[in-house]
Amino acid sequence: MNTKSKNNSGFTLIEVLITMGMLTLMAGIVGTLSMSDYFAYDFRAERNLAVSLLQKARAQAIANVNQSEFGHGVFIDTANDRYVLYEPQSDPTVPPDHGYIDSVDSNYEIKFFSAKVTHTGMTHVVFSSIDGKAVVYNIDPSCQIPLVTQLCLDGIKSVISINPEGQIQWTN
Repeated sequence: MNTKSKNNSGFTLIEVLITMGMLTLMAGIVGTLSMSDYFAYDFRAERNLAVSLLQKARAQAIANVNQSEFGHGVFIDTANDRYVLYEPQSDPTVPPDHGYIDSVDSNYEIKFFSAKVTHTGMTHVVFSSIDGKAVVYNIDPSCQIPLVTQLCLDGIKSVISINPEGQIQWTN
């Protein structure tokens, strides 16, 4: 008697294809969600960098670091994608000179931001010594108190505003 036992272990081709299709679909959904989360994280990091530099400039002005006559300021250099924390040397109405910022002996703190982030509104603010109030100079007649700058990245927006007392607020 010739008895063959049929061993039916394993998966059929259709089962494997259905499983692969479901895994591919789930990976596509997770990948899409992960990219939007990454862009949102990247944007929040950029906004937090701008806010922290503004807060640092105000704190240095209140503490009167280096006994600065004009306070401390932040310049948003959109041409070179950088924030410049600086101490005005003579005329606080004038943003820092690009040549001096890039020189070796400058004492400016420079932080670069992503070229994907766009800035509109205020690009130059100085906080006065001791009281830390935001000082408005007629650099741009459209810039008035409260000072406002808007950051945008891939449809995500955040507004950073500074009131006359120097308080810094931002939206998520």
